[in-house]
Order: sequence, then structure tokens, then C-alpha cells
Amino acid sequence: MDAEILEEEVDGRDDDELLTLELELIYRAAAGAGALAENAVVQAIEQAGGRPIHRARIDDIAYHAVLAQIPVAAIRLVIERAPGSLAGVEPIMHIRPQSLVTGIEANDILAPGAPAAEAPVSNASILALLDGVPLAGHPLLRRHLNVEDHFGLEPDALVAQRVHGSAMASLIVHGDRNRPEPPLPRQIHCIPVLGDQDRFPPDRLIVDLIYQAVLQMRGGLQPSAPWVIIVNISLGNLRRPFHGQLSPWARLLDRLAYRFGILFLVSAGNITQSFPVPDFDTRLAFEDASPALRAQGVVRAIGAIVADRRLLSPSESVNGLTIGGRNLDWVSQADRASARVNVNPFTDLDTANASSALGPGFANSVKPDILMPAAREHLRVIGSGGGVIVVPRAPREVRASR
Repeated sequence: MDAEILEEEVDGRDDDELLTLELELIYRAAAGAGALAENAVVQAIEQAGGRPIHRARIDDIAYHAVLAQIPVAAIRLVIERAPGSLAGVEPIMHIRPQSLVTGIEANDILAPGAPAAEAPVSNASILALLDGVPLAGHPLLRRHLNVEDHFGLEPDALVAQRVHGSAMASLIVHGDRNRPEPPLPRQIHCIPVLGDQDRFPPDRLIVDLIYQAVLQMRGGLQPSAPWVIIVNISLGNLRRPFHGQLSPWARLLDRLAYRFGILFLVSAGNITQSFPVPDFDTRLAFEDASPALRAQGVVRAIGAIVADRRLLSPSESVNGLTIGGRNLDWVSQADRASARVNVNPFTDLDTANASSALGPGFANSVKPDILMPAAREHLRVIGSGGGVIVVPRAPREVRASR
């Protein structure tokens, strides 16, 4: 699996181009032995023409890793398991591309403006959001966010690119704005962990980033958000689907949940690749089918490829609550786009969206734990004749503060 992802990363690149990789080391409990192992890995990286840019050792979860820039030529040797490559360095357990966050689509079709009646908002936050840099000055958000830029990511995040954090903050504070309801009575505590272009910082290991963020809020003698007991993480690592073994990120959330009494709400992840629906031969057959037959065909198609649409790290967390996307919203039919090529596969079926990642979780547990409204996701037919191929297409009518 890791080799396949590495192959995709180096495809078409020049040999001297540098790519950022996460090298997870075999954890050694003795600090001295761990330091020797890390030194050996650093030397191997430099001999391969690369350079280390970050390291982290978290004893609580037996985690030790180095983030490094490696030439494409050296990565190709790793894929081939060539003698003398990084793949043969004894302390290295896993070699993967740097974590890549899932994207989000959000649209604001309302003119921005403050709510008509502004109720008092308490600054005693009990919920935190670890996400992108939000538009904290937006009229619908400015009274509701307490932003702690612990990692200095805000200056590099262009206002036009602050989509992920702003959308998630809006959904938490206001819910689906097609269904007006009172905003949360308390501020939410925001620590940005995504920077430029809503991506993880290129010079940090995401596991350490989340660890430091939670310690800043709840650890030490002067925690910045001592009342926080719920933490929302709507981020998934596209390069780390769950395959039976808990990822370091999931282990970290489980440990922090136990240590600080925190409930982590974790997105199951979005799988937006196209997939075939064999029950229908043509576009017209798919579009003209009855709601029951179309839903049956799509459910059967997803079931056939469920192994390729697994949870994304860290949603396999045991102590956290994994949230999947439910095919539900409050957009009126008059407001919804009527393009024939965008078809709701589950008109009469209350179920997960086609793009929502599915379990099983650790030890074959049922995941996600709960489904929450995530808009009525439509499918777009991109292939017809000899079988229909569809791709999930999020509706553009979802109203979020941007």
C-alpha cells in the first residue's frame, strides 16, 4: 500500500526533485537507544541526498518519526527495495509521503451579515476546533471564535484560501444555515493546524502538531483552554486509509482522550473517486430509474468496493466518536440546482452519502459511530455505455459563512 502511494507521488517527476516523506522509526523505550537510531536514520537520509526537517518522539504512544525531504531518485530505490536504499535502514519501520488533508467544498450564496439579534456569547469554551485558519473577522463568526495561532500559520494563509476552517467553524456555530436556529451560546476555541492553501505545514509532522495543540489547551500549569472537553477534527489523511492497524494519529487521540477526559469528534473522511454502478448500462437508465432501484444499485456498487473506500486516519480512533456524512440537508427544492446530470442516489433512503468513508474500524468494530447531516450529495455520471460510472458531487447549495 505504501509503495503504491509512493509510486503515484514520484510518477513523472525529475530524479533530483525533492519530496517530503514521513519516516516512522521502530520505537525504542530507552531514550539513548532511540537517539542512536535517529542519528543512523538522519545519516542515511543525508547520504541519499536528502535532509531532515522535523522530528518527533512521543513516549505516551510509542511514536518516533522523522520528516525529511528526499530526492525522487532515492524514493524510486525505496520502491524497488534496492540494496543500500532507505528501505534497508534497520531503524525505519514505515516510509510514507507527508500527510495530506481531505478537502472541503463550501459556498456562501447569502450576502454576509450579522444575525438580526445578537445574544450574549460566553468566552468559556468547552469545544475546540483543530482545523484551518478561519475568517475570524467574518460578521457571522467574529463573536463566536477564540483563535489561538499557536503555530504561527495565520500570516501565510491568504484570506481567499481560508475555506476549510471557516466552513467548519460556521457549521459548528450555526449549523446548516438553510435551517435557521440559534448559534452556540459559547465561543469555540480554534487552533489552526492547516496553513497555506488549507494544507498541513510542510515542515511539521501532523501527529506532533495535534499533540502540541492539545497540550497547549489542556496541559501544563497555564492551559489556554482549560474548560475544553470536546475537540472537533474534521481532517483525514488521504495517504493513510485504515487497514487493520491503528495509525499513530489515532493512537494519539485515544491516549489524549484518556489523559484529559476529552471527547474527540473525528470525520470518517471523504472518498471522492469515481466508481462503477454495474446495475445500469447507460446514463438514461440510471437517471430514469425509480428511486428504490437507483438506491439499490448504488448501495450494491459501494458494497462491492467497500474495501477500497476505508476510513481515513485518524477516524479509526477507539475512544473518539467517528462521524459519517448523512444524506440530509434543509435546502428547498426551489433553491436546489436542477441539472439533470446531478442525481440524488438516495431520494427516499436515509443513509450515508456515497462519498462518506465506511468501516470496519479497529478489531472489526462498526464505524462510523454516527451519521450527521452532510447535505444531499448528488452523483454525476461521467461514463456510460457498457456500464455507468459515477462520481460523488457535493451540492453547491450548502450555505456556510465565508
